[in-house]
Order: sequence, then C-alpha cells, then structure tokens
Amino acid sequence: MDDNLSANIIFMLDVIINDENDEPDIETINAALILSHFAWNNEIREDSVKPKYYKKELKKLEKVNMHFWEQLTRNDAEELIDILKKRKRMFYPEDNRLIKSCYINIIMGITVEEDNKEKTIHVERYI
Repeated sequence: MDDNLSANIIFMLDVIINDENDEPDIETINAALILSHFAWNNEIREDSVKPKYYKKELKKLEKVNMHFWEQLTRNDAEELIDILKKRKRMFYPEDNRLIKSCYINIIMGITVEEDNKEKTIHVERYI
C-alpha cells in the first residue's frame, strides 16, 4: 500500500484505460477517475457513493466526447466498477481511507482528497 492515495488510484486507473491508445483523452481519464472513486469508496462501505453520482457525471462527459468509451477496456460502467473493486480488494484490502474527491489538477496530475477531518490531499503526476 502506498501512503499516497493518488498513486493507488493511478494504479487502479491503469486496469481500465486501454493501453493500445497513445494518450487517453481528458474525458477518458475523468471517466476512469469517477469510476475509481465510486468503486474504491463502495468497496470500503457499501452505498457510500450512490450510482446516480457516476451516471450523471458520465452523461456530462458523453456530451463533450462520446468516444471516451473507446479508450476504456469496456464500454459498460458496471463492468468497469466490478474490475476496479476486485483490484481494490486484491491490492489494497487494508486501506480504508474514503475518497472525498479526485480530479485532474492544473498541472495535469491526479489529486485525491481523503474524506477525513484533516482534509488530506494527495497529488501524483500521471498525464
């Protein structure tokens, strides 16, 4: 387990972003982050994030670039979430930190904010 939650999330992203593509679109990375956030938290605590959250956010991304699904390993959100949950169970079974938010920051890195009193922020270079 890496203490940097962003590094853990990037490791999670790699399993659902199709590596046949040279560089994934920003919408693809955003979709993968949304699904990873949902899967991570719901693997720790069932229903901690409601499905309507990721469905609404994916719809917004589809309006911008409906082709982002082509850069993911599957075109079904539930299948991708299952893959991510299995990866969380396999590699981070003891990591019970909940995620408040995760996003692409202004330096094109991944920022993950823990859902804790300290508001711990983790940043990792990815893009």
